[in-house]
Amino acid sequence: MKIEEFSKYFEAEVEDINKVLKEIERLISLMPIEKDNIKLAAAGTFLHNFYNGIENILKRALLVKDIKIQNSPGWHKETLLKAKELNIIDTEIHIKLIPYLTFRHYFIHGYSFKLVSDDILSLLKETDIIFNKFNDAIMKFIREEKKKH
Repeated sequence: MKIEEFSKYFEAEVEDINKVLKEIERLISLMPIEKDNIKLAAAGTFLHNFYNGIENILKRALLVKDIKIQNSPGWHKETLLKAKELNIIDTEIHIKLIPYLTFRHYFIHGYSFKLVSDDILSLLKETDIIFNKFNDAIMKFIREEKKKH
């Protein structure tokens, strides 16, 4: 994937992630969500969407570097780790995204009525901060890749 193509993809993905962040903000305004399975399920969906968007960006950033992640049971974790190893994201962002990766796995393979509201609330409240740092990292990655070409 060429950096110009990635840059356009990134812009479109950011637009979608920003829509998810607005929904998260709206959901937080409907607090409390504890013991409300419908709100917890909505929160889980938005957190899944949030991380899925980030992961989509990282997969394509790796393609810019000519790295293709093999479809294996651990590919989600490998994608995040490889992005850190190649300095697409830094260690701080990597560490902050691990709980979202973990949640994504739990959400996909579990039941929404088993979600823990305290865990979800802490993840929801960090999405803006994490996404701003992630966005800055990807913008830096794009600038650096464009300099190479």
